[in-house]
Amino acid sequence: MKADSPRDTVSIAVYTKLPSSESELSHFSRNYSVVICRYDRPDDLDNEEAVLAGYCNPQYESVEVVNYCVFTDTDIWDNVEQSDLANYLSSFIADVITARAYVFGFGFGVATLVAFVYIGLLQIPFLVAILVWSCVLLVLLCLLGLGYGLWVTAVDWDDDGTKEDYIVTAAYACAVVAWVLAFLWTCLFCFLAKRIALAIGVIKEAGRSIASMPIIVFWPVVELVASIAFVAIWMYYAAYTASLGDITTKTVESDTGGYDLSYKVYDFDQQVQYRGWFLLFCLFWTLNFITAMGQIVIAMSVASWYFARHKSHVGSLTVVSSVGKTFTFHIGTAAFGGLIVAIVETAIFSTNFCTSARNAFYLIARNIARVAAVSILGEFVLNVMTLFVCVVTTLGVYVAMDSNIRSQLNSLVGPTIMTAVLAYYTGKMVTGVYGMAITTILQCFVADEELFPPSQQFAENDLRGWVDKHGAPTEVDSGPRQQSSGTGANQFAFS
Repeated sequence: MKADSPRDTVSIAVYTKLPSSESELSHFSRNYSVVICRYDRPDDLDNEEAVLAGYCNPQYESVEVVNYCVFTDTDIWDNVEQSDLANYLSSFIADVITARAYVFGFGFGVATLVAFVYIGLLQIPFLVAILVWSCVLLVLLCLLGLGYGLWVTAVDWDDDGTKEDYIVTAAYACAVVAWVLAFLWTCLFCFLAKRIALAIGVIKEAGRSIASMPIIVFWPVVELVASIAFVAIWMYYAAYTASLGDITTKTVESDTGGYDLSYKVYDFDQQVQYRGWFLLFCLFWTLNFITAMGQIVIAMSVASWYFARHKSHVGSLTVVSSVGKTFTFHIGTAAFGGLIVAIVETAIFSTNFCTSARNAFYLIARNIARVAAVSILGEFVLNVMTLFVCVVTTLGVYVAMDSNIRSQLNSLVGPTIMTAVLAYYTGKMVTGVYGMAITTILQCFVADEELFPPSQQFAENDLRGWVDKHGAPTEVDSGPRQQSSGTGANQFAFS
């Protein structure tokens, strides 16, 4: 290959006889005096002359590290500027663009499908407990199996003597650690068994609200479409910004002779770097704004269901009404803050963001034991769901890319990480329907006690009894109690 003009190279050949045995092949792969040359290399030129004439590619001794060639001679690293963040970013973007169908197909489409299947199963009451305890048991079995596998492997290594003693000892130690973690995991959930049962009960009640408004399950699709539209526009500006760098030429002296190898890199000035950081900020803020808008819609819909005397009258039209109220009154709340409790307070009482944040703090302070008993475990269950979606999707995209387009990528790491991020975001968005329902019902219940006398409260079934088992409200000096404005979610209850 002509080093200073790769595009002029049509084909290459190794200027030596082909290796005929495994030992010759091993020697060939480590013989850095063997150079790769064009077919038209003159026979009268030695390696150094051929490199200087541009017929052969200069060679550098290197080792493979995570699918990249790393120079073994540190002096070369002193001469060659190591790949900086911009160069890694360029490779990352190139791989993502090449694998875009897999990244976005799995990151959004497959992740959404997996999340919908999981959340659909949670709407079946008797399966909630099975799913929750199955996750707990699965983690326990994985820890036990990991410990057993490590122990058996350590025994085999110890018997055949193929590994160093410290490696065998480390394997034994890891096996013991896995078993200790399995024991602690068992103790933890034996201690939390009743609280997990309480969280399961709240999830069932949240499932009732979602079952009454089935269209709410598809609200994340609206968020998904909005997110895809924004990311598509954002990538256009990101690609434009990435192209603003100045192309500079770097040179390095070859080990095979006085030939200087030239290559080109992108250098970005301070202004372009600031643009990149600003685009990253816009990405995070806008995606969270889209999520917050969805949270308000879900919270307002679930609050309307809770504060309805006749819950059979609540349906999908309630979600449509909540969308209208959100876009009319609460866009600023979603844009200004992402505090979930403040969003729920806004949905229930129709107050502004600052007032809602203050009221939410005092509401939780007055009912700290009740809220803590369910919200933490509820979030744990939902985080397990989100992690499940992320892991399944990431594993799927890795297998798919490894089977189909591995040779087209610099590395599978970049597209896989990008898919994992998108899958996590998608899973969090979809499973957030249940999370917001749980959070809203909890706050609706404790607000219900303050707004109405016992005979007029809206709590149904065993919800009040489940929460009361974990403590009465803790009274604090929290200022005036909350009052309904009649324009929030509970307006539905009074109509």
